[in-house]
Amino acid sequence: MKTEKIEIQEYLMIFFIYRKVSKSLVGFVGCKKITADLKEIQQSEQIKKYSETIKNIIITNYRQFILLQEGKIKAQASLLENNLEISEAPNSKQNLINLFMDFLSCDYPHIKTKKELVNALAKQSFYYSGELKRYMSNAGNESENFYRKFNELFKDFQVSMQYRYDIADFCGVYAQSLVYGLLLTRLTKSTEFDETKLDYLSEMPYEYRLLYEFLNMGCGESKYLPGIVVVALKNIAKNINLINIAEINHEFEKEGKGESGIAVYLYEDFLKEYDKLKGTEERKESGVYLIKTKFNKSYGCLDKDVKVLDFACGTGTFINSVYELMLCKSQSPLERQSVKKR
Repeated sequence: MKTEKIEIQEYLMIFFIYRKVSKSLVGFVGCKKITADLKEIQQSEQIKKYSETIKNIIITNYRQFILLQEGKIKAQASLLENNLEISEAPNSKQNLINLFMDFLSCDYPHIKTKKELVNALAKQSFYYSGELKRYMSNAGNESENFYRKFNELFKDFQVSMQYRYDIADFCGVYAQSLVYGLLLTRLTKSTEFDETKLDYLSEMPYEYRLLYEFLNMGCGESKYLPGIVVVALKNIAKNINLINIAEINHEFEKEGKGESGIAVYLYEDFLKEYDKLKGTEERKESGVYLIKTKFNKSYGCLDKDVKVLDFACGTGTFINSVYELMLCKSQSPLERQSVKKR
């Protein structure tokens, strides 16, 4: 096993535990003050948020240990009493050994369906957005390098988009872009991300250069990343590595959406699931759905006078879907050829 230590606001220390050979993340151990009440911590909102995205967590005050898996208590052990005397409870040492064995043997199931993938991406984005908002809302962080870089990007983004966002909305935009950008990167890689590192963006293909520059401006060097961001990034990489790309590609191929299915067709579903987590109303039918309107064009998109324009093209989901719809509606090889030329 390999360990890595970072400091984080809610804890004295967090230790990431990795498998030595595969370099895959096993989970993390959060260490609180020796006087801390673990039951109170275990029921805290922050631990609940962690548990939604991080499957395997040990929290300890050095006297007691609680293992949380998928948000539920898997095991507990006491090493010391409140007076710091060694616990005389029966099997106390064996309980601690068993807790560590359960932690180290934790198995992460692979993501094998489109539904599972959408859910995982949305949860990771929502969690990361929340951590960014929490960090940026703390005035005590204003002197930190990460805060300054992210705040500069926030201001520049508003200027370039000619639209006024609040910082909470921008954190959401950035989190979604990061998670989806890392997904696109993983789809082009023959190997998984090295979960012991943080330079995931450096592996982004050149065709996503604009996205890379946007994301990199908000991160900067890994040594300046605050602890809560490090925890979130490592967990995002862990979840993306769990994607069974072959299985999900097969699901898209059965739907007739081809090799580019994951990258192109998943985005709208991803945003819908994210919006559900935000507690907002369902996204209005847009993007991949054509709204029926009356323009006296009986041939719809196939009418020679109809032009389709997408002002926020992004991954091209909308344009690509219009194109496929036009091909599908074409009734002759000549019409299909005309669509391709347009």
